Amino acid sequence: MKRVVSNLINLDIKKINIQLVFIVLFSMSPLIDSLNGLIIKSGVKSSITIGQIYRFLIILILAFFWLRNFKLKKYVVFLSIFSYFVIAILIHDFIGSTTQSVISELIDLSRWLLLPFMLFVFISLNKEGEIKRKAVSKVLYIFSILVPLTLLIPYVMGVGYGTYYSTGYKGFYYSTNALSYTLIICFFYSLNKLLNNFSKKYIVTMILNVVCIILVGAKAGFLFTFLIFILSVGNKLRLYIKQKENSNFNIRTILIILVIFFATIFLVFVCFYDKLFYIWERQKYLFADSTGLLSYLTSKRTDRIPLYFNEISSSSFTLIRVLFGSGDMTDHLLLIEMDFFDLFFTYGILAVLIFVGVLGYFVKYRNGKGSKFYLYAFCLSLIYSFWGGHVLNNALGSSVFALVCFGMILNA
Repeated sequence: MKRVVSNLINLDIKKINIQLVFIVLFSMSPLIDSLNGLIIKSGVKSSITIGQIYRFLIILILAFFWLRNFKLKKYVVFLSIFSYFVIAILIHDFIGSTTQSVISELIDLSRWLLLPFMLFVFISLNKEGEIKRKAVSKVLYIFSILVPLTLLIPYVMGVGYGTYYSTGYKGFYYSTNALSYTLIICFFYSLNKLLNNFSKKYIVTMILNVVCIILVGAKAGFLFTFLIFILSVGNKLRLYIKQKENSNFNIRTILIILVIFFATIFLVFVCFYDKLFYIWERQKYLFADSTGLLSYLTSKRTDRIPLYFNEISSSSFTLIRVLFGSGDMTDHLLLIEMDFFDLFFTYGILAVLIFVGVLGYFVKYRNGKGSKFYLYAFCLSLIYSFWGGHVLNNALGSSVFALVCFGMILNA
């Protein structure tokens, strides 16, 4: 079987630069996501979106790479995972817990399985040694430029959409949370590069991402950005004091970074005061309208969790729905938008355990040599996924998270 598959895929593969294909394929993600949002927001009706086409293209190319190094065990594992989710969808339809058809649920499933599929392929590519960590770094650098530009260019042209109706701005991106998560990771990447290898190009990318995080106006973006900045700079300063480490870093460097960071924030507030005033007023209203601090910080997402539990507990199929989920229930319940809760209520506790197991592999076999950025970014991604969602089941968010996971296990 292995020989047959290898012969089918053996298409003069040496002439293909795997690393270049990897960089180009993933660097397209911000452009595709922005274009997808433009088409959806413009009201164009289509049975298939450009985002779905892009996901299919990613799956097709990555499957091609994966099949080149056929390992039956890994395919059995992934096919077992896929089979579980298909069985769960059939159960949803059989017990009548979902409001969607089987076909619609299978299409939605592609959003959830894109991340584990990419991770399985990345594990294979890592063992073959065909992609180095610098390739992931290159993609993140491109993201750090492209994502802000796909926001700022439409903004200057006077087109695009508000994050929350008339407050905030998100260009043509469809998912605010996925956009905020991507900008946060790009900011973290730029700041980490600045602290370890001070360079003008990373000053530019840091400024671009800070400006865009403020423009989007999501409170998660503000909170995560400040926490990342304080912890990163504080940790670097601690190491400098403790070890007197001054290679590529000194007090003058940190002062420059501090001035640039806070000067950028000040200038943005001066230039966009009117828009930021409305963001501030909206946050005041949301705080007053929330049931508590946790409710406010999670934008009332935690208020929706008891409603889902009540739905399951009052059902005749409680145990089945705990194990296999209930499918789509958004006809009468708002989506929670906290990834692990959405995963649990849609596909069951077994699906949560599957995702935890796949992600746990990358923690266990991470490459401890070199920068700890990818490990910290991994932890940050999990926190954001739990907080704001759209990391595990969004094309842009899952692509960024997959890159972070890949960076953890790659050689330098």
